Amino acid sequence: MAVHEYWMKRNHTALYEQVTRTVNYLSLPGNRDRMGLSAATPQGQYYDAGFMPVFETYLQAYVAWADKANRTPAITARFLTAEKALKKEYKELYNAFFKTNPLVTDEDLVEMALPESPSGERHPAPVATEPPAFDVDTSVQGRVTLHYYKKGGRHKKGKPAGQHGAEVAWMISDTPPARWDDLTHSGFDTSTPVTLSFENDQRGKTLYFALRWENTRGEKGPYSPIESAIVP
Repeated sequence: MAVHEYWMKRNHTALYEQVTRTVNYLSLPGNRDRMGLSAATPQGQYYDAGFMPVFETYLQAYVAWADKANRTPAITARFLTAEKALKKEYKELYNAFFKTNPLVTDEDLVEMALPESPSGERHPAPVATEPPAFDVDTSVQGRVTLHYYKKGGRHKKGKPAGQHGAEVAWMISDTPPARWDDLTHSGFDTSTPVTLSFENDQRGKTLYFALRWENTRGEKGPYSPIESAIVP
């Protein structure tokens, strides 16, 4: 699928103005928290650590490119690369956090220069009813990679409707955990695969893990059965 969607501006300057409006609106006190993007949530952490660094890089590249008197081929190439990365993250931000989020009003969408919901209706993202399917890759020393995807999907990259990503709970243990709550570590990932990295002295030990979907409202589905893999 192309990076662009119908709502995303194609003109360089128009896109800059659009995404800047979105970021400025989210910087106003209370807006992020009200829409479920507080810094303490996985969604807010993705916005701060995933989207914003890409936006800052794009912003710097755009400012340099917009100075026509000093524009060079190198500056243009750097800007186009940054813009391509920004489009990908902007698309993810809208589709995952705003398009079906019942906490986001049509007024919010208009202020962020994003399209209103069809007929003014807001449909809450569903809670997943089954866990992700996944494949385990231990081909790299010290790393266990989990390729997760929707059960029964046509390919091994799709997520169920309304799901933002997968939570992975895990632990290294000599004995199998009896409960999901026994898995002492957890992480959240929005795009398969997720890779767990370990130290050299943990190689040969047993990793126990389970996955579950989380929707755009932070609501979690059921865990998969607890599986295991030997740290390579």
